[in-house]
Amino acid sequence: AKLGYLPETVPLYPEMSVTAYLTFIGRLRRVPHLRERIQAVLTSVDLQSRADSLIGNLSKGLRQRVGLAQALLHDPPVLILDEPTIGLDPRQIAEVRDLIKALGRERTVLLSTHILSEVEQICDRALLLINGRVRADFPLKQTLQGENRVRVRCAQLPKNAAKLVRDGLGEMVTAVSATPQTATLDLTLRPETDPTAVVNFILQQGWGLQELTRPHTNLESLFLQKLREAEGEAVG
Repeated sequence: AKLGYLPETVPLYPEMSVTAYLTFIGRLRRVPHLRERIQAVLTSVDLQSRADSLIGNLSKGLRQRVGLAQALLHDPPVLILDEPTIGLDPRQIAEVRDLIKALGRERTVLLSTHILSEVEQICDRALLLINGRVRADFPLKQTLQGENRVRVRCAQLPKNAAKLVRDGLGEMVTAVSATPQTATLDLTLRPETDPTAVVNFILQQGWGLQELTRPHTNLESLFLQKLREAEGEAVG
């Protein structure tokens, strides 16, 4: 009763009207004051005008709203959404995203998705799962705006470059990934760390510093960085 769930493929009955379907679901869940709850959730997902429509006659976007309505019917404090915008057109995606943000002001919403830009637009916090393990757990806004990241391109890098950087710079570096094939290092530094320390270390190693840049931080680049780190650990 504490969880509401919207699966990627919503189990709807096309021959039923929206109200009939919600009545059926509500009776299965023994929702009290069912008629009032149906009116409330239809208002929440903006489906009042479609209450008597057959589900089979609705667009994919409206069917997704029906799925959200059934997930909300028993008024759960936690709502789990699995790929809620898959298969929607751009306008429908924008509408569902706005709806999810509105729902998030009233309850906890857990969003499972492979569309990382969607997470940036909707969520307050992100967890990155790689091979079943949590590789990162962070507040989105502060992390994406406040990370002290640098990318270094060298003439050459040894295979154990990431380990050498971690050992050499110690606590100044919170994350490092190395790509010897392209002689590139991606580093996340502590906020107070001056990138000059990275430059000096690489010059001391004789790796032939060619370029140091501050890449634009977004969730996709952060995920790829964590993925490279995970792959490096697996190889090591």
